[in-house]
Amino acid sequence: QIGRKALTMLEVLPNLSVWELLTRDWDGADVNQIGRQPPLSPDKSRTHFPRLREATRVRYDRMLFFDDCNWGNHCAAVEAACKEPDTGRGVVTMRTPLGLGVTEFLAGIDAYATANKHVLL
Repeated sequence: QIGRKALTMLEVLPNLSVWELLTRDWDGADVNQIGRQPPLSPDKSRTHFPRLREATRVRYDRMLFFDDCNWGNHCAAVEAACKEPDTGRGVVTMRTPLGLGVTEFLAGIDAYATANKHVLL
């Protein structure tokens, strides 16, 4: 609840909150998988991402995940478990142990572009 409340308060543009931006293409449905309360778990590869894929119908191989966790490697778990059966490709991940800044964001975008070069050409 705290995470969602924070997203309603943080504006990406004047009068447009992060929450409004994240829900506008989903008819107002809450497709965000935040936290670890049931039905979610600490293992994002088993709960967050399958639920996110189901709710949005966005394929794993079209997702980009940034993670700032310092006590585990969620990126490795997501990369290993969340793959499309038809391509064998999955979520592009970027660890951000010191937080997500412009440099890390751009590195993630570059990694996504490289992984999806065949689609973007």
